[in-house]
Amino acid sequence: MIRRLIILLLIVGCEETLEPNPNPCIPDLVCGEAVTCCDGRLYPTTCCNANCDDEIGICDNNNP
Repeated sequence: MIRRLIILLLIVGCEETLEPNPNPCIPDLVCGEAVTCCDGRLYPTTCCNANCDDEIGICDNNNP
């Protein structure tokens, strides 16, 4: 009984798939220093989140 439980736990643990990040970022990507709106979010550089920048706000579509 314990052996079956251990095997079952190992199988369940292996079912989790680690899918690659669909949008991998490149931390050392060279970008322009300008607040940029991408997909409704503000970023501190022209690379948006391609260089792993965190968003700094929401875009104001009334004042481009």
